[in-house]
Amino acid sequence: MSSTGDLKCMDENTPYCSHSLDLYIYNTIGLGPLQPNLPHGLHHASHLCARAERFALALVVMSFILIKKLLLLLSGDVETNPGPSGQHSEDDTFTPKNILRTLNEVVDWKSLGVQLDISLTVLQEICVNNRGQVGDCKFAMVSVWLSSDKTCSWRKLIDALKSIGLHALAEGIREQYCPLYQGSYHD
Repeated sequence: MSSTGDLKCMDENTPYCSHSLDLYIYNTIGLGPLQPNLPHGLHHASHLCARAERFALALVVMSFILIKKLLLLLSGDVETNPGPSGQHSEDDTFTPKNILRTLNEVVDWKSLGVQLDISLTVLQEICVNNRGQVGDCKFAMVSVWLSSDKTCSWRKLIDALKSIGLHALAEGIREQYCPLYQGSYHD
């Protein structure tokens, strides 16, 4: 082993010292060892320059991460890990695909649309645009509901289904997607 002052290197080809902070930083940001092909006398000078450059790079990277986190926290009501984003608070099962799958047996889509606060005019336009095809009309009605009601949820859908007499379907949705929900959304 050779030594440079009080820093002891493992061998001549090792660009970092075993008891220094830069070993941790090299491993953390994934920098591999640097092995210059220099005569023995210049090896230590090159070694110190390479260490200084890598240490400076590591400081820049760590500073960038720290500044980014500080700016994020200073920007207002923002969390460092806000979790999944989405308009609906229940969970990620509230998707058009899942909604349409659960409404597969619904034939009276207009009555359901009225209960979901979609205007009769819009429902009539949906019917005309889709030539009365039930599946296409349900798809368009669900799309309108999701885009116009910022508080749409499984609970609102359950209440709407109950109000048009589809209690069994409503109960099946409640059991599958929101088992803690018992009463009416409007209560």
